[in-house]
Amino acid sequence: MKKAIKKKTSIYSYLSKVFESGSDQDIALARKAYWKAYKAAWRRDHTKRTKQFVIALSLDEAKQIMDSARKHRRSPTRFIKDSCFAYLRKRYLVPDRLALSTIHQLLAMNLNTLPKLFDENKMPFDIGRTLLQQMEELEQKVMHELYYPKEQNETVM
Repeated sequence: MKKAIKKKTSIYSYLSKVFESGSDQDIALARKAYWKAYKAAWRRDHTKRTKQFVIALSLDEAKQIMDSARKHRRSPTRFIKDSCFAYLRKRYLVPDRLALSTIHQLLAMNLNTLPKLFDENKMPFDIGRTLLQQMEELEQKVMHELYYPKEQNETVM
C-alpha cells in the first residue's frame, strides 16, 4: 500500500494536475519525473556548495589508508578528511575517541573524589590540597598531550 501524500508538500502541488485527470500509471510517471528533477536540482545545488577532490592511490597506499581508517574507527573518506584537517590545525587525530573520553572521565572522577576525601576528614586537608593540585596538573598535561602531541621534527618530502 502506498503512503498518502501530504497536501503541503511540493510533490503534491506538482502532482495535483495529474491527480484530477490522470490514471495510476500517469501519476506514477509524473512522480518519477518529479523525483528525477528534484534529485538533479539537489545535485546542482550540492555541487555549487561543496568542492570535491579526487585522489589516486597505489594499492599499497590504499591498504595503508584502509588499515589506518580501521584503527581510527572511521570510513576511509572520513579518515582522509579528518587526518588532513588535523594536520592543518596541528592537532592529533585520536585513534579511538571512546578511549579518549574514558580517560578524560576517569581523570575527572579521580579529581572529584579527592575533595570528598578531605571533606569527610579521611585525609588531612594539606595533603588533600596538594594531591588535588597534582591531579589537576596531571589531567591538564594528559589531556594536552592527547589532543596536542609534540610535533615531529622530521619532514616528509
